[in-house]
Amino acid sequence: MTFEYPVIIHRETGSVWISCPDVPEMSSAGDTEEEALFDAVDAMESALSFYVDQKIAIPLPAMRLADQPVVRLPALTAAKAAL
Repeated sequence: MTFEYPVIIHRETGSVWISCPDVPEMSSAGDTEEEALFDAVDAMESALSFYVDQKIAIPLPAMRLADQPVVRLPALTAAKAAL
């Protein structure tokens, strides 16, 4: 199983922020979309570690829409999440 979470890009004047409907605790921001997506990986790992600490089941990623950006968990994090 791959852990690729579809995200929503929000654009505001001078900044971009990212949210994830599957993991509402995750958010990331940056000056550019690329920066916000790069930082979203760390934000997703932090949000999922909260789930683990609270003994909450890690949500599975929803189906992504065409051309929708995703946050891909690193292999080690995905392996831990699968357990």
